[in-house]
Amino acid sequence: MGEITPENTPKRKLPEALAKNLWKKGQSGNPAGRPPGSVSPITEIKRIFESDPKRFQEFINAYLKDPRNRQHIVEMIDGKAPGSSPIIPINNVTFNVILTDE
Repeated sequence: MGEITPENTPKRKLPEALAKNLWKKGQSGNPAGRPPGSVSPITEIKRIFESDPKRFQEFINAYLKDPRNRQHIVEMIDGKAPGSSPIIPINNVTFNVILTDE
């Protein structure tokens, strides 16, 4: 038996129950949009922090104590490094997820 590669691996089809729920290309997942009068969570957070700068500074100080959060801020500003992937622990087993363009 030869080496398993993406080229010789058979493609699997989605079960029909799932396939019928896929969005069509260009179709919105929320065609009705946000209900009138509703406020996004981000807008509400901005409002709270703008009205209380001390609270914002306390949040930032607490957030930055965790090195993962510092890394998160760097990634939000500069983007993730090419080839980086999330590491996901499940039941004390760590999985390194590799994302591809396929």
